[in-house]
Amino acid sequence: MPIACIGVDLAWSGRNPSGLALLGLDQRGRLRLVETARLETDAEIVRWIEERRARTTVLAIDAPLIAPNPGGTGRPCDGQLTSAFGRYHAGTYPANAPKCVRPVALRKKLARLGYDPDPVRVPRRRGLWQIEVYPHPAQVVLFGLKRILKYKKGTPAARRRGLRQLAARLRRDLARKRPQLTANGELRRLLAPRGVLRGGALKDWEDRLDAVVCGYIAAYYWWWGEKRCRVFGDDWRRGYIVTPWPPQ
Repeated sequence: MPIACIGVDLAWSGRNPSGLALLGLDQRGRLRLVETARLETDAEIVRWIEERRARTTVLAIDAPLIAPNPGGTGRPCDGQLTSAFGRYHAGTYPANAPKCVRPVALRKKLARLGYDPDPVRVPRRRGLWQIEVYPHPAQVVLFGLKRILKYKKGTPAARRRGLRQLAARLRRDLARKRPQLTANGELRRLLAPRGVLRGGALKDWEDRLDAVVCGYIAAYYWWWGEKRCRVFGDDWRRGYIVTPWPPQ
């Protein structure tokens, strides 16, 4: 695999599963889903990543990886992103040190294994990278939405409807982008699960789809950099969020 693009939809607690997705990006800009998983502990997540890393590996993690600011405050990047995407209902909650113990600890573990958290160095470079991403703004841009797709809350029927919309957008819209998400068997099985999903099975599907979105952002940012993405934040060492840019 020339470039491994791994998405991580990180749960706030290690007692809850996190979604992971591995996508392979070739030099012609074709992207294929290799596999997805749901894991609980940081040790399991790190082991899964390490067993699948390539010479160039980009991790896109949906969680505040850098949050040195004290409790009761927010990072500059949170306010900037919310100002840009609030009209699409894609703003984010303020992150700070007390709230973000788990993702910051995971970032440090990955950094010790060589995954650099500096986003400016990532595009078109070999190496091991980790970046913070947020799926909702990315979906607004990549899918040309006027409002986010709503699948996080509500009745099971409403969540299923939102997740089916997300699956359809992944299948249709990302096949027209560059990098191009190709419709292999693994992707088809994920996007069209059998039966009517409820409870834990519905949450499982949500986590895996979000992880695929994160993995796609990893590939998109590696491919385009700030030509088609924006790094929100004044200084990455104070926290940042990478997202495709600008909205339609």
